[in-house]
Amino acid sequence: SKFFRNPEVWNAVSRLVLPELYAMDANPLRAWSAGTASGEEAYTLRMVALDHAREHGHAPDRLHVLGTDIDRESLAAARRARYSDFSMTDTAPELRDRWFDHDGLYHLRPEAREHVEFDTIDLIRDPFPREQHLILCRNVIIYFERGVQETLFRRFHEALVPGGFLVLGKVEALFGEASSLFQAVSNRDRVFRKA
Repeated sequence: SKFFRNPEVWNAVSRLVLPELYAMDANPLRAWSAGTASGEEAYTLRMVALDHAREHGHAPDRLHVLGTDIDRESLAAARRARYSDFSMTDTAPELRDRWFDHDGLYHLRPEAREHVEFDTIDLIRDPFPREQHLILCRNVIIYFERGVQETLFRRFHEALVPGGFLVLGKVEALFGEASSLFQAVSNRDRVFRKA
């Protein structure tokens, strides 16, 4: 996992998703990074949301992010928020300098860690968090067989509030029943909205 992986997707989230989220009558807004590994995606969302909130005059702490994974060691690394050069390879220098301190490892600054929590969730066996406004599950679903994928899409739909958003990985697509559960916001960036 890397910070700001597929920058065009984060641009789409900033342009197409966050304005709609912040227009919702909800506080806090809840976002879930499912399959977050060592936390880069969850923290990237926090940084992108902070920038959006400041630019548009929203409360900076309104969006709360939950990052989940089945791997407890990865989640422990996420909570430490210290990263190698590899995690930074998709991060523009100005973003790296703004959000991180560096002493051989990149330490995420406290502001970017606030309102980001991590927990262990097995996507097949465990209950999903409810009333989510945004779910990111990028390049996770491809590792499951088709029947499990269909179940996961249905459960993501149930976990989202009306009008909530789902962001998938670039090589993933909705199919079968799931294609009627969501409307495409940006097919190219795999951004969908609960129908």
